[in-house]
Order: sequence, then structure tokens, then C-alpha cells
Amino acid sequence: MMELDFFRIHHEKKLGFKRITPTELGANPKSNQTHIGLYDDILTFLPNQAEIDNAIFIHRDRFEFLGVYFDRIENQNGTYRSPKIRVGSQHSISVVSVIRDIASSENRDCDWFLVWFGLENEQIVFLLCRQDDEVFTNLKRIGLHFTNKGGRLSEENHEFRAIIEYVIGIVNRNGESAIIDTVADTLHNFSKSSREQPRIKGFDLVKAEEVLALIGRQGEIFVDHYLSLQQSHNYISNYIWQNRDKESGQPYDFRIESCEGNSIYLDVKSTRSEFDRKILFSNNEIEFAADWIPRYHHRYQIYRIFNMEEKTADLRICHNPNRVLLDIHSMVSKIFIENHFAYKGVSIEGVKIGLLPTIQELVFDRVKAIKLD
Repeated sequence: MMELDFFRIHHEKKLGFKRITPTELGANPKSNQTHIGLYDDILTFLPNQAEIDNAIFIHRDRFEFLGVYFDRIENQNGTYRSPKIRVGSQHSISVVSVIRDIASSENRDCDWFLVWFGLENEQIVFLLCRQDDEVFTNLKRIGLHFTNKGGRLSEENHEFRAIIEYVIGIVNRNGESAIIDTVADTLHNFSKSSREQPRIKGFDLVKAEEVLALIGRQGEIFVDHYLSLQQSHNYISNYIWQNRDKESGQPYDFRIESCEGNSIYLDVKSTRSEFDRKILFSNNEIEFAADWIPRYHHRYQIYRIFNMEEKTADLRICHNPNRVLLDIHSMVSKIFIENHFAYKGVSIEGVKIGLLPTIQELVFDRVKAIKLD
């Protein structure tokens, strides 16, 4: 597997795990408890009271960034104890409120368990599972012994690394979409509801964009291999990889010369996950495909690389996305003009548009399997 481990474990190198009590799940009508208790010797790097916007929350194969309300109780001698995470204010979307929502909608009578640890950048990771799901079974198989009392693991325990790698595997499989949404929302001010797009103040956006760049580069390597085979079989005359040596900044990744002498410009959109994950287009890419290409009667194609592993990937090609991208370009321009008509000398810069490849107007051909030598 091509690793995209965009977080590292905090030097504390401990994880906690526990059964969440019915009262902590909010299932006891006689209790007003609004928190889930943690352990004193884990997450010691956190201040005694903190509101954290960028905790990583994992449930089954779901990965998202959520808020955390963390505090400790102050003793009479000025020391602190009993760390906990709280629901937060009435309309807050927090780790605790989401855990309670999940348990309420699925089965509060089942035993629910929480695993947590810290990252080098002082983010917190929470993993929620219940006794009858696959994640719980896998963690038990690795060696995490869930009991009502809970427990701790540190780097001295051989199970520690295996559990961390298992969690990283979930993040690697499913974190890409969260990163794409994160970058689009934070860098380009696209608004969504807080539940769909949690705030991520403090998230390492530079590292996130490095992850996306790595995914993109790997996808272009697969397309380069595919086109070299096409050329060797005389299906195309020649091709140029714009980013072979370094990122060119061009709004396309490859230019193909067909055997008939026509130019075909293509943009590679890559994911390690399934085909139907969201594709991001920059305004430059959309403008190029919707305006420049038709003006000069060239062809533009989208090469969708997906199910990407270290040596294998799948490819589907959309041969004529121009109509869709032209509509998007017109829509973005219209919105911009309606909202900024009073300002002269203002242009659209750095906009990102998310597009699902499964929409009816985009037609991709059959799957082609690619295997690197």
C-alpha cells in the first residue's frame, strides 16, 4: 500500500481505551452528565481547559474532523485530575455529541468502546466502535483486550504499533475525502454546514496539500505508463507529460498528438479510493476546458485514476466533459458577477470546485487496469 500517513504519533506514545458507560452515552434519563471520562496519563500535553476544532474522529470507515471540549478538575492544592471531553454548548457538533447521536440511532443497549491517542501536532484521534462491528473484531484480533475497566497501551506493548497502524490504515483509505473537503473549504472559503464541514483551525493545511500532491503525482505516473504503451502500439503518435520534471502550473497534465495530427489535452484526477470520490477542479482548469479548448477546436479529456495502490490502479476516461465544465464556468462567473459587480479590478482567483464523477452528464468509458512494471 502507498502510505499517506499525514500524522505522526505524539512523543507521549500512549493510547487509552475504555467502554463508554450508558450514562456517558446519555442513555440514563436521571443523569445530567454531559461528558466522557478519559485517563490522567494520556493527552498530558493538553492544557487543563481547551476547545479543539480539529480532532480526528473515526467510526467504522468514517473519518472526519470534529470539535472537542476538554477539561480537567482542579484539586484544592492546585493540581488537576480527571480529564474529560464534554458535549459542549447546545448546538455544538463535538466528538461527544456525535458519539451520542450514533449510539442513539444504532443501539444504545450495545457495548460501545472508545480508543484515543495524541498526535505530534497535538491533535487528538478518537476511534469509536461497538462490540458487534468489524473494527471491534479487528482490534481484538490485533490484541486490544477490551474490558469494562478499559486500559492503556504504550510503545513498550507490542500491540501498540499494530493498533496505531490499523488506525492509520483507516485514515489512509478514507482520509483523502476529508482532506479534499478541508482544503477546499479552508483555503477557498466554500461554506457548508458545520456537520458536513467541521472547522479545522490548526489543521496542518500545508501537509494536507502535500498529501494531495502526492496522490496527484502518483496518478500521473500511472497515466504516463498507460500512454507509453498506447504509443508503443501506435494508438497515438506522441505525448508530452507537462509535469514530468516539476509542476508546470499548466491547467492540464498531458498533451497527446493523435495519429491524425490532432492535439488532445488531458487532466489527470486521481484517488486512492473508489471511482465516485469527489474531483476537485481549479478555476484555471475549468476556464481552460470550457473556454480555451473550444475556441481553438482542440479536445479535452479527464483521466480518472482510482483504486490506486503502489503498483496498480484503475483508469476510466471521460472523452468530452466540456459541456459540464462550461456550465460550471458560467455558473461560477454568474455568482461572482452578481455578488461583486460593485468592485472594479476584481477577478476570480484560486477557486476550487468539487464535482462528483458519477453525475449523469459526465460519461466515462469502461475500466482499464494499469500495472506498473
